[in-house]
Amino acid sequence: PELIIMGGANRYGNVTPRAEFNIWADPEAARVVLNSGVRKITLVPLDATHKALVSLDDCARLRALGTPAGEAAARFTERRIQGYDTTQPMARPHAAPVHDALAVAAIVDRTVITTRYLHVDVETHGELTVGETVVDTNRRSGRDPNVHIALDADEPKFVAMLLETFARRGAPAR
Repeated sequence: PELIIMGGANRYGNVTPRAEFNIWADPEAARVVLNSGVRKITLVPLDATHKALVSLDDCARLRALGTPAGEAAARFTERRIQGYDTTQPMARPHAAPVHDALAVAAIVDRTVITTRYLHVDVETHGELTVGETVVDTNRRSGRDPNVHIALDADEPKFVAMLLETFARRGAPAR
């Protein structure tokens, strides 16, 4: 079996300074999954999703596809960008991550993300750190790697995948 999970953060969180919502919401379950012995776990954390931003220009390209899906994706992402511009501006103005879409894109084409095989665990007891994914980036814990963690993403490839997907008009009626 293989698991691809959108969750976690290595450098910055979105609900606490270091915890990402999906892991923070049930850190005990996340810890069990990451330490389950499943040999192929890929974690797509905020570190990767924040490197594959979708911009207002990309939204215009989605809308220009002329498909209902392209229009819906453009509207959704524009609202997302507005929210990020207001509450959590990205390094590039008028752009935002679409976290779950990047994880799905990695299912289709693994080269949209760049991973490292490292030991990752989840803090379940810390007063300030509960829900934090602890990534042994420098391999100091002495624990075996258990997760392929995405630390980078190919933004142009990701946007191209979105455009290709939302350009489709759907399967023909039977």
